[in-house]
Amino acid sequence: MATSKVIPLIRRTQAQPLPKPPQEITQGDLSFILATRLEIDRLKANLAEAEDSVKSRLEAGASVEFGAIRAWFKEHFRRTVAWREVTERLAERLYGNGRGSAYCENVLQNTKPTRTASLHIS
Repeated sequence: MATSKVIPLIRRTQAQPLPKPPQEITQGDLSFILATRLEIDRLKANLAEAEDSVKSRLEAGASVEFGAIRAWFKEHFRRTVAWREVTERLAERLYGNGRGSAYCENVLQNTKPTRTASLHIS
């Protein structure tokens, strides 16, 4: 009588498929990744070299051939200080009220501007 109860239970449960082992990583997969990384590094180096060449020629005053693609050189001289608000508060405490802004202006006047040059192509 015990076997009659066990057999219907076995029939009701379905066998779960065994999980497939993951596909092996081939040497071809790995060599493709390495070759692609090398190609990207080579292309980045070529791009940097080409951009530096165009940038230096634009700085020297070269003209750009007329066409759909434009290239220009932007030069900025930055004199602003990112820490100005903190410096003003500290100077207010140190030198008294109303003196923080004057202190920062003095710092800005005595700060040599940082030159930033960038190449734009569109």
